[in-house]
Amino acid sequence: MRFFSDDTPLASADAGERATFLKAWVQLGIPLIIILLGAQLSFLTSSVWEAIGWLIVDLGLSYWGARLIHGAGGATAAGLAQMVYAGGNLSRGPTYSAEETLVIRGKYTEAIAAYELHRSRAPDDVEALIRIAEIHRLNLCDLAAAEYLLLQARRLNPDARQQMVISNSLVEIYTTSGRRDRLQVELARFADLHRNTRAGAEASRALKEMKGEQGVKSKE
Repeated sequence: MRFFSDDTPLASADAGERATFLKAWVQLGIPLIIILLGAQLSFLTSSVWEAIGWLIVDLGLSYWGARLIHGAGGATAAGLAQMVYAGGNLSRGPTYSAEETLVIRGKYTEAIAAYELHRSRAPDDVEALIRIAEIHRLNLCDLAAAEYLLLQARRLNPDARQQMVISNSLVEIYTTSGRRDRLQVELARFADLHRNTRAGAEASRALKEMKGEQGVKSKE
């Protein structure tokens, strides 16, 4: 049972990107089509099909023109981000390539030790703590240790994505261990924290189903 999402409202990031492009196309396309048609009037014949053909060509030109300008804007933003990082103004955050390599090689104890060494220098690194918890949960099957570490990570002011990961992992732990009381608490917390999102709605639905099942059993 997982509810991982990007924690956005029901409109996706892709939909937002498409809407932005369509807006750019309308703003650029209509003036461009008018200009092109105006330039083409001098050599257009009275044929309706010729006019329709040129209109289709103009639509295509306006579309690709909007795509080019829209893409250039994205590239400019990416380039600006690279310049800022390259200038040393913002940190990209820690990387864990050595620790991840140890996990891939099955050296889980060594990976945990490497993460802990990193945390000795950065004790508030939420991401490192979450990764240690996931090693305990997924690789060592130590659910108690994973739960403890995830709850500890939650107290370190995680960002929105990290909160989502913590909640999902705790839901998995309580589902696997059959701790329905803790599972209901986590689902209620998740649904409240991520209200008006698909993930929050799914958590709310699962919570209602659990309470419904309990009501049926109590009547029996």
